[in-house]
Amino acid sequence: MYTREQRAKIQGYLSSVWGISAVTGPLLGGFFVDKLSWRYVFWMNIPLGLLAMVGILLFFHENLSKEQRKIDYFGTIWIFLAISTLLVILVEIDGTNTFTSPLFWVMGTSSAVCFMLFLFQERRAAVPAMPLEIWRNRLIALANIASLTTGIIIIAITSYLPAFIQGVMGKSATIAGFTLTTMSIGWPIASTIAGRLLLKIGYRKTSILGSLFLVSGGVMFLFLTPERGPGWAGAGSFLIGAGMGMTSTSFIVGIQSNVNWNMRGTATASNMFMRSLGSALGVAFFGGILNSYVKAAMLKSGMEGDLSIHSVNQLLDPNEVGKMSDTLQTTLKEALSSGLHMTFSSMLILALVSAALIWFLPSNEIKRHE
Repeated sequence: MYTREQRAKIQGYLSSVWGISAVTGPLLGGFFVDKLSWRYVFWMNIPLGLLAMVGILLFFHENLSKEQRKIDYFGTIWIFLAISTLLVILVEIDGTNTFTSPLFWVMGTSSAVCFMLFLFQERRAAVPAMPLEIWRNRLIALANIASLTTGIIIIAITSYLPAFIQGVMGKSATIAGFTLTTMSIGWPIASTIAGRLLLKIGYRKTSILGSLFLVSGGVMFLFLTPERGPGWAGAGSFLIGAGMGMTSTSFIVGIQSNVNWNMRGTATASNMFMRSLGSALGVAFFGGILNSYVKAAMLKSGMEGDLSIHSVNQLLDPNEVGKMSDTLQTTLKEALSSGLHMTFSSMLILALVSAALIWFLPSNEIKRHE
């Protein structure tokens, strides 16, 4: 709908609107958990969803020449099976006998076979779900892989930072929500700035600037301790949000400027898919790491018979944590802290990988298909 010059600004505005609405999410969710019930976090989706439907029906109008298109059902099924089995493997990592388990190798082989079948199907499908030729474009390939790694970073924060704030620091869910809100503040600010920088310095330099924010945020999380407090965590989240705002806006605009009009939807969707895939893989992988460290800490303490992985959830419940002995609280906090520290260390490594990928982006080789 917009020219290349207009797209940079519009994409920044869209990201800003998303970010502004996301600012209220963590805080509102924390309020529901603290004052009402966690169920309200899900119930509120009903009126918001209805409002979104009404808005789309009333205000979103487009004129398209409709034509019959085939749906790549087999390609969708194969990639679904490949990713699903991989997620199960990652979730079940426990640091003990995972890699010697027959089930691990069966599911791993199944995932690899399904992925190969997906690639075969995409080569032969008349209308593939994900055309493989877009991956031959250097910009798209690097931006998509970087989106995968940044997607893992985002989920590492949104899923496990609240656990650190509540379980290790002993703060409330509202304060944990605040540390996430700073990321939602940094994201739209950086997206708006990126929309202007793209027209002046190009998407590669803008992306590199965003990667510096990601690495800086990763360093802050590496040195996060209970003594540093929620303010340190909030500052790290802000930097990560700024990095995501810069990179995601640059990726989308760069990708859309490098393909023909009829491929923009597919190319854009591939980038969004990779970021979503990164989030799914990240939460499963880091969940497996966390489970592994918690189990190891329980074994070391000799209290495994009295505890389970689910015992850690008691640290997040103000009503339950008061019922624990000091020894039990210390054991669980140390177990949770060690697992989350490994998560944050991995997050910094991923930020460095993202920065390396971004560095090799082509220098604004924009093909004009306006």
